[in-house]
Amino acid sequence: MHGKRHEGEDTARKIHIHETHPAHDDAGEGVVAPAEHEAGNVGVVPDSEAVVAELEKVRAEANASHDKYLRLYAETENYKKRMARDSAEREKYYNEGIIKEMLPVMDNLERAIAHAGGDGEPGGLMDGVRMVKKQLMDALAKYGVTEVQSVGLPFDPERQQAVMQVETEDYDDGVVVDELQKGYFLNERILRPAMVTVAKRPKDAGVE
Repeated sequence: MHGKRHEGEDTARKIHIHETHPAHDDAGEGVVAPAEHEAGNVGVVPDSEAVVAELEKVRAEANASHDKYLRLYAETENYKKRMARDSAEREKYYNEGIIKEMLPVMDNLERAIAHAGGDGEPGGLMDGVRMVKKQLMDALAKYGVTEVQSVGLPFDPERQQAVMQVETEDYDDGVVVDELQKGYFLNERILRPAMVTVAKRPKDAGVE
């Protein structure tokens, strides 16, 4: 009887040990698992060269985008400046056609004054014509119209149109002797060239 009791205790002790062993394994598995997890992460750490390459790629794309922005900005600014210049240019010359229509009026006033010279015309009438001419010229000057200076200056094909040459010893070759029709500027642009005669030295001039 007594022997059977000890045998039962031993059996119970064995069962207890057997039951606690899986629990120890479970605890052991719980300890091992983090190590296995950490070991598993080693394979997904990015390669340093790949990271550097990716950074260089991103940097190159950023630089390209910045350069593109600078080019677009410069093009926009140049466009704005060009439009402003074009607008100012149009404003300076928008009335060119009207002014050209008025030049023959100025020519007629010039001729009237020139022909009246010493013909005994009443002073009051010619003074009025001169006054009208001056008023017209003052009005045109407000829009940038100025006269082309020609007589006594070297002939300039950009400003004058030579109608004839005149042999004379009073002027050097190529100097404007007379002005048959006055020329005008509109701001910096030639509105109408002057019609002039140009000096030509006689072939025997200065020969004894």
